[in-house]
Amino acid sequence: MERKILIEITIEMEGSTIQQILLHKGFTSHQIRTLKFRERGICLNGMRQRVNCKVSSGDRLELLVEHGNLKEKPPIKQVRAGNEGLEDDNNTLKILYEDQDLLIINKPAGMPSHAGRGHYKDTAADLVDDMLQRRGERFQPRVIGRLDKETSGVLVFARNQMAAARLSRQREEGRLKKTYVAMVQGVPLPLSGCVEFPIGKAAGALNRMEVRVTGKKAVTWYEVIRQEVDSSLVRFRLGTGRTHQIRVHMAALGHPLLYDSLYGSPVKDRMTALHACRVEFYQPFTGEKIEVAAPATRIEFKEYGYEL
Repeated sequence: MERKILIEITIEMEGSTIQQILLHKGFTSHQIRTLKFRERGICLNGMRQRVNCKVSSGDRLELLVEHGNLKEKPPIKQVRAGNEGLEDDNNTLKILYEDQDLLIINKPAGMPSHAGRGHYKDTAADLVDDMLQRRGERFQPRVIGRLDKETSGVLVFARNQMAAARLSRQREEGRLKKTYVAMVQGVPLPLSGCVEFPIGKAAGALNRMEVRVTGKKAVTWYEVIRQEVDSSLVRFRLGTGRTHQIRVHMAALGHPLLYDSLYGSPVKDRMTALHACRVEFYQPFTGEKIEVAAPATRIEFKEYGYEL
């Protein structure tokens, strides 16, 4: 299925080549090569052009892209209210938002985002893929910003390669933003702030990270939104996307997440109290701002009186 994309050339783009504009917009080199050899794949003001052509303000750049293989094109911004779910033996994945390029679910705790060691058919990606195939969509969804197995909440899937590339670019540029909430031990002081400890792999550990001088830059903003005597509910925004970033930073501050099996104190029948409660980004083709929230109804929050 083919789809037209229109890019209006602004004064800031004037003098750039078509190739430079496409790279800036998140197209990969492979995607650009595919467009070059497709009839009317790249047209400027209605005429087919080479990618080294320079543009002027007011020009209209039209692209004819492959949009996957759909039996029926779903409507733009079809928001589900939880009536449709993807079920495995123990969990139901609720669809929070859906359009022709995206699918966003509320991933339950305890389910891996995608295939990995010991998990090949029981992941969120597998269940989403199975559902799309039942609908007749024969292309593989791509996870944008995975969640740890024990972390619940908003998980974004791109339904085609170009949407995945553009969303990944938004994530790198900080325009795709996730908000998290967690239960932590004690009360962090000050009640809000920024943690900038570098993070690297822990020596001799398979999947454990730690604060290391030689680690990669990691930035976490936090804010205590409710507090008890021995625990707090904390909101987080990330400036970087390091593995286990929130968990490592809070443990380094002396306030590990409740029930964290790697960095805190595990408890039987409980999982790390971390939930991705909100995501905001821009629709990769229309530019519309999209904001999606996922309720946190897990026992790890409810037993403390929090149901967000």
